[in-house]
Amino acid sequence: MCCNRVTWRWSDLYGKIEGGTVVGDNLATAIWNATKRGLVVDGAIRDMEGIFPIGMPVYYRGVHPTPIDYATTMVTASMCRLRLATLTVMPGDVVFGDSGGLYFIPPQFMKEIIDRAETTHIHDE
Repeated sequence: MCCNRVTWRWSDLYGKIEGGTVVGDNLATAIWNATKRGLVVDGAIRDMEGIFPIGMPVYYRGVHPTPIDYATTMVTASMCRLRLATLTVMPGDVVFGDSGGLYFIPPQFMKEIIDRAETTHIHDE
């Protein structure tokens, strides 16, 4: 379970799988060593067996062995407003990921969410 504000990296490949692998084990290792933050990819990753042992949390749509196809894929921006399926994610949003999926939370709602979670936790115990 991870919860990081502003520090996740994300990449929008519009759900592309074949030819849409934006990260392999070498790039993931470089990102992890430089930032110690996770990655959200609306597309595919490759070299999964090399990525997971480094401990980097990665959320992705699929896995494919092909490299990114630059003829049909263009990186246009990084860490800007992003559309993932039906969601719009803004820089500064809190990314909460667990085995159930991802949640993107606007920072102005975090105090209320944390307060409610603490109350629920007390009731659960």
